[in-house]
Amino acid sequence: MVSLGIVLLLSGCGQNPPQAPVAETSTPAASTPQVPAKPESTSSAAPESKEFEIPYTKHRLSYAGYVITIKPKQVRVEEDIAENEVAVLKKNGKVIREFDAVRHPLGGYTQIALVSVLGDGNKQLIVEQSGPGDGVSWVVALKPHFQILFTNSAYPLDAAEMGVKDLDGDGTLELLLGLTTFEFLDGLCRACSPRFAIAFKYDKRRASFRPANHLVKGLCDTADELAKAEQMIKLWQSENSDLNSNPVKAMELYSKVLIHALPLVYCGSESIGWSFFDRLYNLPDREVRKSRIKRTLGRDRVYREIQNDLSRTRRQASLH
Repeated sequence: MVSLGIVLLLSGCGQNPPQAPVAETSTPAASTPQVPAKPESTSSAAPESKEFEIPYTKHRLSYAGYVITIKPKQVRVEEDIAENEVAVLKKNGKVIREFDAVRHPLGGYTQIALVSVLGDGNKQLIVEQSGPGDGVSWVVALKPHFQILFTNSAYPLDAAEMGVKDLDGDGTLELLLGLTTFEFLDGLCRACSPRFAIAFKYDKRRASFRPANHLVKGLCDTADELAKAEQMIKLWQSENSDLNSNPVKAMELYSKVLIHALPLVYCGSESIGWSFFDRLYNLPDREVRKSRIKRTLGRDRVYREIQNDLSRTRRQASLH
């Protein structure tokens, strides 16, 4: 499995997020009480790798004629006034862009970095603004001209601890963020909810980063890991014969199965993921829950974009 140093343990069950990966140095409410399920293997979360860390700072940065600073700004949040930290990008004394999206009564905290994300010899600006339960990250090209290449605000993602790593060895860094689509799914507690990494790969044709779990390796179980997870879950089931009558244990089983099945769906191995789910979540409400999961997937932009890309690839292959 690829080593990703970010917040991507599948279940998020009480685990602390690892540090985000290094780039280049910069210039100056659940309905039933539940027990969080522990992953039965490393699954899509690879071992922690703290040596890769985005060099965030709050100090002034300059690059290619641009100056980036962080300033305080008062913003209205409903009936309150909050104090935000806002990144301001200027060129020749003119404000090009203010990066400000978080709206929380306690305000937003901002940090910035210059990182060679695209591997083209230039550095890109990374801005992270975070607040309690909220966060937005931007990746911005400054050369040959200003262009926003990515923001997580259009996707159900946790911007905190965004990671960067070259997963496929092509010299361009992928962005890695935690998917929040399935938080509290079907009454799961937050710690029990399946949460895993989504990789965004730079698309030169669109000049933006796009979901790419189906294009890179290391973000879902290998065949051996999946077999081991199945073995462990079956052992757990054999030790808990009251699954049909115990809603707490039933939800624990649901969590244990989903933290392995769902990443496969996003990695382009949907049939394998659903087969795993069908074999191991063998309770009477399986089809009802499966239907809810599919409705949730249909509303998820990350999933839809991956499916659209897979469909295009299949159509193109059929023409040859």
